[in-house]
Amino acid sequence: MQFHFEPEPDNVREMVVNDFPYIDGSVFKQTAADILATPVPAENQRVMFRILDYISE
Repeated sequence: MQFHFEPEPDNVREMVVNDFPYIDGSVFKQTAADILATPVPAENQRVMFRILDYISE
């Protein structure tokens, strides 16, 4: 299982710049611009830590 707690705008931008060629034209329909225009929900990190706490107890 893989978790990314760090997705801040700079992290997302780096992933799009470096990895978008692998998904461009695939089953994923978002464009690079769509991905970059979508804000990262601030609650993501809190929820992911709750999940990790649950599975590690």
